[in-house]
Amino acid sequence: MVLLSLVFQRNLLIGKPNGIRVDLDERERHMDLDDVSRAKAELPNFARSHAEVNGQLIRQIFLMDEVDRFVRCPHQ
Repeated sequence: MVLLSLVFQRNLLIGKPNGIRVDLDERERHMDLDDVSRAKAELPNFARSHAEVNGQLIRQIFLMDEVDRFVRCPHQ
């Protein structure tokens, strides 16, 4: 239930097509949501591995479109 809520919140914040889900290997043991030290130690490598495997897809989604020019908000 928590995972569905997290995915829903991510979709609301950045839009469903703007996120890539990184799943832990199914052989790995469960990681608690509050296990910060383990997440910091393991998740960057999982994300890097996922990016290398899915590099073309990530490139198409995030790196091929031109972006709008940055416009600073005026101070009030």
